[in-house]
Amino acid sequence: MSANEPDHLEFRGKDLKECEQFIAAVNKYARAEGKLWEDQWIADFVATCVAGDALLWWSALDEETQRSWRRLRSAMLLRYRLRFAGKTGAEAEDFVDWVRQRALDLGKLNDVQWAAEFASGCFVGSALRWYMSLDRRVRGDWDTLQQAIFVQYGQEMEEGSCIIPTAAPAATSLVTAASAPVVNNGRRRGRIRVFTEGDSETYYLSKVLGINPNLHGRLYATKSVADALEVEYESLRASDGPQNLLIPDNQIKGFDMLGMKWYREDRTLSYNILAICGVNSTSGAASLDNPYIGPTLTTAWKVSQSDDHQISISVLDASRSGKRLVFLSNDPVGYRQLWFKLENNFGESNSKLIFEPI
Repeated sequence: MSANEPDHLEFRGKDLKECEQFIAAVNKYARAEGKLWEDQWIADFVATCVAGDALLWWSALDEETQRSWRRLRSAMLLRYRLRFAGKTGAEAEDFVDWVRQRALDLGKLNDVQWAAEFASGCFVGSALRWYMSLDRRVRGDWDTLQQAIFVQYGQEMEEGSCIIPTAAPAATSLVTAASAPVVNNGRRRGRIRVFTEGDSETYYLSKVLGINPNLHGRLYATKSVADALEVEYESLRASDGPQNLLIPDNQIKGFDMLGMKWYREDRTLSYNILAICGVNSTSGAASLDNPYIGPTLTTAWKVSQSDDHQISISVLDASRSGKRLVFLSNDPVGYRQLWFKLENNFGESNSKLIFEPI
């Protein structure tokens, strides 16, 4: 856009920035001419300024929009949108806020389908490829879509309870813990310590996904507190049923729930293992893929309260065999591999997961 002289204003429809600058320049010129409130006069003037792709777009508009600056201005702001490339968490926050502001301005804030359709034209590059990989139901609902955006692109920003997975309501042994502090929205937050009898080292469930062949996509145990994963659970939820452990603040990029995935489909096999992983609550994708081909569990943790009012997290049966799983670990090279199995048949260490509030 060139704005040295009013007669030389030009709009070619390059991007949102050019659009906003053009609208500001048109308003300034109209005010200088004493025509700021003459809707059709401004629209007629704008018709002489559009060129290139913008001219093709303008020519396809209905006459009522072409002859009203108020309508034309709104149409331009809908047409020339913010582009979202998914480069940073700050960009994601700005994009979601921009969509919400546009929806609010047009009285569409509660129309999740409209907002989702409006946002759909804004994705570019790798963000567009990610967007197209989402389930159609996610793409069609703004509330769900904005949650997915924050999960994928968000800012990187008590002696415990025994933690173990579940899918059926058969409780296991408990390890009690001091009450965890309540954080935002009635949630409790803490780290998960891996306790092994006779081991003097302190390990925590890591927020770093394994990358070697034995650990690829799995969560393992680390000695580094800085690398320890922090999780939250709903403290206000009924304690007699399984619930989710949430991963806040995009600690594991693209995954916002702590889950598990079976190595094989048949959960009755004695050698089958259940590995801990990250899960995307929107798409259902797990951080583990091949060779893990069994079911993924998310609502697989139970939080309960012991008789002395301490917080405990227990494991329920997830094997479909009627036999309770055991939590095992080993320490091959300075870190601990973690999994659940029906039995300890390879000499692994029997361990526990302890919730430590922060």
